[in-house]
Amino acid sequence: AAAAGTLTVRASTTATRTEFDLDVEVQDAAGEGVGHEVDHDGSDGMTKQQDWLVKHFEGLGGAVTKQEFQASQKSQAKKVGMTNLIVSWFPDRKNRIILCCHYDTRPAADQEGDKRSWSKPFVSANDGASGVAFLMELAHQMKDFPTAVGVDFVLFDGEEWVFTGPDGDDVYFLGS
Repeated sequence: AAAAGTLTVRASTTATRTEFDLDVEVQDAAGEGVGHEVDHDGSDGMTKQQDWLVKHFEGLGGAVTKQEFQASQKSQAKKVGMTNLIVSWFPDRKNRIILCCHYDTRPAADQEGDKRSWSKPFVSANDGASGVAFLMELAHQMKDFPTAVGVDFVLFDGEEWVFTGPDGDDVYFLGS
């Protein structure tokens, strides 16, 4: 299995805003920096990932709600449990904006040209982790952010729970 890595996100805004750098330890559902078969349905790795995210956002003042659901996929025989995470800032404000990303990873390396590689462990951090890292950093600014509206971060599960590859019958975006 591949070792966990580090994803560095650099963002800058206008001269009146702060520039930030963020290093996030990238861990998949297995906690080892790879994706494969452990993404959902109460797996130890997914539970650890969810607990880590909840702790982070709550520690910065966000109110976290878990939106649990069962999803099915055309190519799979059984439903699987999934969980969207909703982080609310200023929950008393009626008018709201939403910022979203997904935090799941593909269950198979179906972007590999050689189908024999689809079942091997793979590093999957570049896709889902980049949006999560951005929202994690933005959370540091939210408590004192001057806004008249409420803000919700939604981390979707099941966006890429696809087993048949890009040209197959499975559907994307189960969580949203």
